[in-house]
Amino acid sequence: MKGKSLKQRFVEKAEADGYVTEGVCIKTRRSLGTGKSGGFRAFKYDTLIVTYEYFVDGKRYLKKLKFQSPGMAFIEFPYKVAVYYSPNNPRKAVCKEEATVAHQQRNGCLLTIISTIITIKVVFEFLKSIGKIL
Repeated sequence: MKGKSLKQRFVEKAEADGYVTEGVCIKTRRSLGTGKSGGFRAFKYDTLIVTYEYFVDGKRYLKKLKFQSPGMAFIEFPYKVAVYYSPNNPRKAVCKEEATVAHQQRNGCLLTIISTIITIKVVFEFLKSIGKIL
């Protein structure tokens, strides 16, 4: 995919304007694979949900990030992250870990799949309604 995602642009602007702080891991929660792919392959869908705490102007905020396992291996995650935030709404925050090309590609693929399904459904309903008229 060409271009930058909204999150990538958000990070660049916040970094240039100096709206960055440090987030520290305060909680982790493992979400095991659902078994959708069957057998051992289900483990590749394990995720680790990490909650980071960060402060802006003395006020505490939380940011959750998901890290996915590449297989039946340990899920690596950073203990500290840079949190880029909006000065008007510090709850609106992005970390570089979620503003990657891989995230952009995954979201783009997901959007393509959803758009295709919706288009097929609309065309099917349209053809079905024409069939009733003829």
